[in-house]
Amino acid sequence: MIKLERLFSPIKIGTLKLRNRIVLPAIGSCFATFEGEITDRSISYYAARARGGAGLITLENTIVHPSGKAFTIPALYDDRYIPRIRDLASAVHAEGAKIFVQLAHQGRQMSSAITGSPLLAPSPIPSPMYGEMPREMTKEDIDLGYG
Repeated sequence: MIKLERLFSPIKIGTLKLRNRIVLPAIGSCFATFEGEITDRSISYYAARARGGAGLITLENTIVHPSGKAFTIPALYDDRYIPRIRDLASAVHAEGAKIFVQLAHQGRQMSSAITGSPLLAPSPIPSPMYGEMPREMTKEDIDLGYG
C-alpha cells in the first residue's frame, strides 16, 4: 500500500504555509464575466475546491491588460477588479486554502474582434487558431505595460 502522509502534511514554502501539498492548477472555468469580473459562481467554484481539501489553488488565466482579453476569464489590469478578487481570496482562505493567480496575456492566441484592439505579441507570427497577424511588441509597449 502506498503511504501518502507527506501529501497530506503541512508544508512551508518561504513564508507561505500550506495545510497540505495538494495543488489545484490553473484550470479555465470560464465563470467570469466577459468584462473579466469575478462572479458568485467563480467564488463558489474555487471555495468548493478549497473545502474539498486543496491546500493551494491557482486562479485561472487572469488578464493583465485589455489587449490580452479572452472570453470569460478574470482580469486584473484595473483597480475595479480588486474587490471581487478580494472576495474570492477571502472565500478560499475561509476554507483553509491559499490562492495564487496565473497572470496572462493572450497575445496572438486571440482575435482583435474579441479583444477590440490590435493583437500584440512577442513576434509577428500569426496564430494557428485565428490566423490573425499580431503586431510585434516594442520595448516601449512593454514599458507602458501592454504585455
